[in-house]
Amino acid sequence: EARSDVGSVAGRVVWQAGLFAVCTAAGQPLAYLVLWVAPLATFGVLINELRSIVEHTPIVAPAPGATADLPAITRTVRAGRAARLWFAPFHFHLHLEHHLAPGVPFARLPELHRALVESGYYADRPELLCDGYGAILRSLWRAYRSGELRVERRGSTYVAARAV
Repeated sequence: EARSDVGSVAGRVVWQAGLFAVCTAAGQPLAYLVLWVAPLATFGVLINELRSIVEHTPIVAPAPGATADLPAITRTVRAGRAARLWFAPFHFHLHLEHHLAPGVPFARLPELHRALVESGYYADRPELLCDGYGAILRSLWRAYRSGELRVERRGSTYVAARAV
């Protein structure tokens, strides 16, 4: 478990060092900042916010017989390759699994997801397994525009909630 996490981090460090070395060898070390660090601090923040909205904004009422509020505000997203690359790297799309068992390393979330599917967890709670980031964002936008969904500020965070 820990080896895969360490290997993943080491791989990212080596990759980033390689990118910086290529930019430096080309005589443009600032290109690394412009092409990698600046988008990470801007576009990356936008993607993270959109992902957070999709994975946490309530779309449906709590499941009948739900014992906690958690499932009503957290979901797993079936994500294609492009979405997993841009919106949900490191299995972030398996977000409900992360909230159910936060100690599970990200590399093992697919294993936990398969176990939940095989046990019938999602068969009993189909609203917690959604198809695609775009579909959920469109659904939330329609609900917001129709007045079914409202946005309120709680402390320093904006939270979406069903209009009553």
